[in-house]
Amino acid sequence: MWPNTRSLAMFGKDAASVLKGICDSIQVFGFDPGCAIIMCPETAQLLYNYGLSKKGFIDYLVEYARRPAKEINVRWHVDNNHLPKTVPLPADPTRSVRKFWSPLHLPVIVAGLNYSSGVAIYGGGGDHGGPITKKIEIPKNWDKLTSKYKQVRK
Repeated sequence: MWPNTRSLAMFGKDAASVLKGICDSIQVFGFDPGCAIIMCPETAQLLYNYGLSKKGFIDYLVEYARRPAKEINVRWHVDNNHLPKTVPLPADPTRSVRKFWSPLHLPVIVAGLNYSSGVAIYGGGGDHGGPITKKIEIPKNWDKLTSKYKQVRK
């Protein structure tokens, strides 16, 4: 996905506030929108305790992250042959529509410190050339480094 918006926020200490805050804060653009979400371990644990696995969280976003249908440029989608793959375009602008047509471009990353309860949301478009990944090489002296710097995290 190609991010073009960023939101940094803390949405509360209960699952309902966190889920509502994330769903309402996501800004999406493009014909196959996506969003990368980076959350601290505390927030991930809160959502897991609520009963949401990573897949369950992504499915929740696809279903409940919505916007008014009048914000969708239907003519642009139709004229440029960018029709959603599995979701019909809205016929009635007074309805709400999904922000995401599918779960394909919704990476979720758990990172950071446990006491922050923050979430970073990078909204944008979806498929523009496919995923690019690079292998991360851990240094040969990794154990020595983690031992040397373990006090820094406190």
